[in-house]
This record gives sequence, C-alpha cells and structure tokens, in this order.
Amino acid sequence: MKLKNNYFLNVLLFLSIYLFIFSPRLNIGPFGHTGYIIVSVIFILAFFSKIELVDFTLIVSVLLFLFLATFHYLVSLYYSNDPIFFISIQLSLISYLLFGYFISKLLLAKTSIELGDAIFLIDKLIKFIAIAIFTNSTVILLEFLVPEIKLAIESVLINSSDANINYQDHSFRFRGFSSSGGAGLSIVNTLGIIFFIFLLHKNRISRFAALVCGLVIVTSNIFTGRTGLIFSIVFFLLLLLCILSKVAQLGWRSTIRSVGSFLIVSTLILSTVNFDIDPEITKWAFEWANVTETGKVETSSTDDLLTMLYLPSDLSHLLVGVGFFEGNDRIYPRTDSGYLKTLLSIGVPFSLILYGWIIFLLTRLIKISKQYTLLVWSLLAFMMLVEIKEPFLYQNFSARVIFLLSGSALFLTQMMNKKKLQFKSSQVI
Repeated sequence: MKLKNNYFLNVLLFLSIYLFIFSPRLNIGPFGHTGYIIVSVIFILAFFSKIELVDFTLIVSVLLFLFLATFHYLVSLYYSNDPIFFISIQLSLISYLLFGYFISKLLLAKTSIELGDAIFLIDKLIKFIAIAIFTNSTVILLEFLVPEIKLAIESVLINSSDANINYQDHSFRFRGFSSSGGAGLSIVNTLGIIFFIFLLHKNRISRFAALVCGLVIVTSNIFTGRTGLIFSIVFFLLLLLCILSKVAQLGWRSTIRSVGSFLIVSTLILSTVNFDIDPEITKWAFEWANVTETGKVETSSTDDLLTMLYLPSDLSHLLVGVGFFEGNDRIYPRTDSGYLKTLLSIGVPFSLILYGWIIFLLTRLIKISKQYTLLVWSLLAFMMLVEIKEPFLYQNFSARVIFLLSGSALFLTQMMNKKKLQFKSSQVI
C-alpha cells in the first residue's frame, strides 16, 4: 500500500483530514474556506483519476439526501419557513460521504483490495483523525497558556457573524484552528478519546502516548464546551482503565514503574507549566458538578434545553414536519435538539429513515472486519445520546468524522465484494 512507507503522503493525508474536519476559515477573501478547498482538491483529483461511481449504496445515499432536501424545501414553502439550513446540511452530507469515498480510492489505486489493505487504511484514518483532534486540542491549551498565540491565530481566522461567541475577545473560550468552537468542538474532542481507546486496544499506540493525548483533549474541553467536557471525562476514565489493565498484564514491577513514571512526569509538568485556571473558568466549565448544593447535575444550557424539548401537537406536523430547522417559525419556537430539529424539518417517518441510514452507513465498517464492532456501536450510542442536545450526528465536526469513515467503508466494501465476485467467476471457469 502506498501509505505504508511514504512520509510525504502521510503528511498530506493528515493535513487533508485536519482541514476537512475542522475547516478553518482564513481571513484572506473568498479562498479562505480551507474545508471547501480540500474537498474541491480531492474531488478534482478523483475526476482526473477516473473514479467510477458504481457503488449502489453510495448512489442511494446521494439520492436519499437530495430527496430529503427537496421534500424539506416543499414543506418549508407551504409553511413559509427558511429552507436553506437543512438543504445545505443535506448537500454537505453528500460531499462528506464522497470525500471519504474518493480519498480512499486515491490512496488505494488498485483494481482489487485485500482485507489487510482495508483494515490498514481504516486504522490509518482513525489514527489520523485522533491525532488531528489531539493537535487542535494542543493548540487550544497553547492559546490559554500563551495569550499571544491566541491573538495571532484569531487574527487570521474569520469569526462568523452567526456565532454566539466572539473568540477574539472572549477571555476563556478557545477553538484552536477550527472554524468554530462550543459544544460541536467539545463533542468531536470526545470522539478523539474514543478513538485513542480503540488504538490503544489494538496496540496501534503506546500507553504513554494514549495517556498524554487523552489528558490534553479532556483538558482542552474545559475551554470549549461543557457537554463534551462531561463525556470526555467519562471516556478518559475508561482510557485510564484500559491503560491500567494493559500495565497489570505485565506484572507488579511494571505496574509500579509505570505509575511512578506517570507521577514523576505529572509533577514535572505541573511545576514547569503555569496552568493556573481562573475561578471564572472553573465556575463555568464545572457548573454541572455542583451536585451538593442543587442535588442534581445541571447547567444553564441544560435548563435552556429542557425548554426546547417538545412535540408538535398537530398530527400532520408529526408526519411531514413544518420545514423548519433553524431561524424563526410562526408555529413552533426555536430548538437546539437534533431530534426535534430533524422532526420539524421532515417529520417522524423521514427522520427515522435519515437516522437509520446514517447508522447503516457507519456499520459498513463492521462489514470490513468484526474488530470494528465495539467501536462503531460505541460511537453510535454516544452520538445518539448527545443528539438530544444538538444535531451532532449529521452536522458540524462530528458528522465529518462519521461520514469520512462511512465513505471510506463504502469504497472498501465495494472493492472487497468485487474481488470476491472475480474469485467466484474464476472458480466457475
């Protein structure tokens, strides 16, 4: 495989994945949207590589997302709502899926693919996704530790006029080199920890590297979003358990050496780095942890979310929606919940089809190898849970990760099936 010993190609792949996921928007005019640029580059390369779109599942996916966009548009016209948000998301899903499909084809320029090639590529993509998330989290910590770095970064990034946070002026909310921050960034950070658990389990990364990466990511979530912070702490504890279980298998001497090394390194880091968090930051980030006073885990954002959870009272609205995803609606108030946004956009039946198809696409990884079963269902369980708060599963950074892997899985399963058919044909002859 071309990636195995090609340093330059690995660097290009990492940069492509980083720019695709985080899509930093540079303040250099119309050519500053790096996400659009990298997707366009991959599409152009795929065009000149004469990639044939013959995969049935890929074609059905494209047609489904176009149909849902069209259906939403017609319903929105009837109810006089703005259709642009949901339509742009559906078109983005097509580009995300094709990006994963095309980049895999470009990396595996073969007529047939062995199982080992497929597993190697998926593991490589997962590793680079995890490293990209770690890299951006590192930048966030550097922004906190060295304010000049934040000023330099924000001077070249565009702060969207629709964003509820001005990252250049905010005292403790950071985004690194991503297009935005907040809950969406904190959730993809949590996905990074899940991926490091997977890589550690498969011995694709050392225990120490997994620990450092996980610690950096969970710490960076203090400055991004409370939703992801809560879950990243949970998954970081699982990461620690995985590390301890691996260390315990080596015997008590190795366990003592590992724990001792960790304590020494932690002490050196804490004594060297001035990581003094302002009380205002901890009050905001750990508001949910004040269980002793309130008797329950809650934040101002969760309280706001509770007011946004409702069901349409009209049966027709449940069945077809009202063409409302974001903005102002004359019938229902605005909501953040991903499930409710989808329901109001296209109704319950098509919402079930949309979520079901996304689940189906990601489970193509399991078709490649059963070793991805736990990872896939862990990702889906987590994403379906946080979807209650916002549409993370098919919007923002997490959606790009999910569809990148899904698109790659579609290409790989197609090529593996092609090889099986060729083998059966040769047997018949």
